[in-house]
Amino acid sequence: MHLESIADHLDLVDLIARWHFAEWGHLDPSSTLEAWTEGLRQRTHRDEIPTTYVALEADELLGSVTLVEHDMLTRPELSPWVAGVYVAPAHRHRGIGSALVRYAVHQVVKSTKSEQVLRRRVSNRREHYSRTSQPSNKSV
Repeated sequence: MHLESIADHLDLVDLIARWHFAEWGHLDPSSTLEAWTEGLRQRTHRDEIPTTYVALEADELLGSVTLVEHDMLTRPELSPWVAGVYVAPAHRHRGIGSALVRYAVHQVVKSTKSEQVLRRRVSNRREHYSRTSQPSNKSV
């Protein structure tokens, strides 16, 4: 498995948008697949947020993670924000989602030279991320 910027795989935007819309589109009944696709196209920057990273095995798309500036108008200081992590059902339970989030965090830290990172903790089989000024001892 390798992780890369969506900027190198723009041909995958339509598929990722379909995945996201199928998973979360019901949360915005007035939206359309076309609107979700266009929204994802706006999140394809290589070295700046908003961006998306993909997990690939050979040429097969396994999953994606999207970063945006913030996702809560009431908490704009929480930035950047992981706006969506999706792993294709056939590839779940292999650590791909976790790897995508670690990779995204690594890219943010590398590009901002910030020591503030997200720390992962596992609770009830779900991963939770919180800000910390200490780097995690998990490798990215």
